Amino acid sequence: MNKKFLLTCACFLFSSTIFANDTQLSVSGVNYEPVAQIYNTNVTDYISIQDFANITMGEYSSTGNNKYQVETSTDSITFTADANFITSNKSRVVLSNPTLLIEDILYIPLDIFETLGLGVQQNEIIDIYIQVPTTNILDIIDKKLFTFLPSTHSFNNLPTYIDALMSDEEIEDAKQLAQSGEYFFSFIDNTIRQEVYNELANKINKSSYSNIEIMYRQFENDTISSTIIENIDVDIQKDSLKFVIGESEFEYSNILATFDPSQDEENISIEKTVDVTLMHAFYSFYRNTFLLKDDEYFSPIYLTQSGNVNSLSQKVYTIDDNTGETITYVITVHRVRNVNSLQFIIDISQI
Repeated sequence: MNKKFLLTCACFLFSSTIFANDTQLSVSGVNYEPVAQIYNTNVTDYISIQDFANITMGEYSSTGNNKYQVETSTDSITFTADANFITSNKSRVVLSNPTLLIEDILYIPLDIFETLGLGVQQNEIIDIYIQVPTTNILDIIDKKLFTFLPSTHSFNNLPTYIDALMSDEEIEDAKQLAQSGEYFFSFIDNTIRQEVYNELANKINKSSYSNIEIMYRQFENDTISSTIIENIDVDIQKDSLKFVIGESEFEYSNILATFDPSQDEENISIEKTVDVTLMHAFYSFYRNTFLLKDDEYFSPIYLTQSGNVNSLSQKVYTIDDNTGETITYVITVHRVRNVNSLQFIIDISQI
């Protein structure tokens, strides 16, 4: 009798679990295509742990004993199969419904994003907003330790091409933001290429720059999907940087001379010039890989948010081949320094 009861319950569970086709996911306004279809159990929708990791730009693994781990730049989350709780950064969080293990895939209640304060559901669309990456490692202990490099051009003596491309008001607004200490101020100046390449070569040989990692989501047809994580090899050539990113090769030749005007308005910060140049190189790689356009939003001045995590943002757009509709996005490259590595996380959001 007990065996018959258990069999009946098992049959009810799987017969009442169906694929849900109506619920749609978006991340910062961008459509998300699940790797595994969403499940519905007559009670709630479920998402696979792989999709959860893709959306949060994390890495997941099975740690044994029906436990699964997702590591993101802001959180360490432990799931247990058939349990109605998780451990998030060592704190216990109760779920609305227990997780499910179906055909060796762990499924998580879809409202976990709301539980973690990351998502808001509107009708059949759940829009998820991912937190900006964080790190406890200081970018540089003291900005006064920056190495400053004399240059022909400076914060107060900009190249003439900038005046031709921006109004005086736009230039002044950018300068005021940089002088607040919250942003670095950059423009293209290839006359200092050799000094910057020498600095990068020194960093690659003896610091976290020897282990550079890039992380981004696939983007096709105005939809994001799987998260890609690749280690990067950098070949410093005479007039360019050659990057090997997974199976792709990418070459970048510009130098973004970068100032921290809260410390020095006349001389370039060579450390931040290296960082912002790398950030813009990886932005260009992402833009080119997924055929995004930025000509409508080009600016000769680049502002990079300072702090332990540096962030460089750029507007881009796509044009629908059938309708001619333009969709505008923002690509943001976050630079995160870890103990033994340097991580560049590329995110995209829809305006």
